[in-house]
Amino acid sequence: MSSRRREKRHHKERKDKKHHRSHRRKDSFDKIPINDIERINKSKREYISKDFKARIINKEPYIVKIKNFLTSGEVKELIRLAEKNGFERSNVVIDNKLLYDEMRTSQTSYLLEDGCPRKYSKNIENLIKRICYLLDCKREQIEGLMCVKYEGGEYFETHVDFFSTDDVDLLEDAGNRIFTFFAYLNSVDKGEGGETEFPELGVKSRPIKGDAVGWWNFARGEKKQNTLHRGLPPTEGHVKYGLNIWIREKPFF
Repeated sequence: MSSRRREKRHHKERKDKKHHRSHRRKDSFDKIPINDIERINKSKREYISKDFKARIINKEPYIVKIKNFLTSGEVKELIRLAEKNGFERSNVVIDNKLLYDEMRTSQTSYLLEDGCPRKYSKNIENLIKRICYLLDCKREQIEGLMCVKYEGGEYFETHVDFFSTDDVDLLEDAGNRIFTFFAYLNSVDKGEGGETEFPELGVKSRPIKGDAVGWWNFARGEKKQNTLHRGLPPTEGHVKYGLNIWIREKPFF
């Protein structure tokens, strides 16, 4: 091969590589911090604990487990608010309606004011900032925080967190739930139940105080049907407290 042809070939290869790198840089989904474990584990932001540590527990669908997602102060404040507001029977969405059903027997406390997220305390506002950073989202995309309580024998059967296209009253202008964090407000020892289980994936997450599990319900416009999961019941005499955090496609309020 002549030197001129080699030069042209090498120039084309460099151009193709440059184009590939450029295309990769333009993928905004890959830039979202939660998708880069190494990046978030090195974060020095004031609203992220120095003991914060994330790891991938399933690649597809993408599921992460985060150690020290919540601080002890946040946990204490969330439980205080939940107990102050009171718990009621949890509901489910069936045929575009919120109903009580035997598939979910847990209890929920809504940390809301007039149906919309309030201005939370400083502790909880730091949590909101953390969520916005990790998901590169706006505060208005986060649904009002909800605490849940599972007493011995209470459960939530297998379900997904995103809405079906028939649930128009729940979708409204905010669109679907694209991401879920479920954070644990207390620990449940091994053998005492209470895990978050993804039965189709063979993945379980045991409740450890301050930790969280998170996953994409939508990724690049695709519903992740294989994020089917369930809240297993604690054994009798034990209780699990958790925090539901759902992020919508667009501003929720």
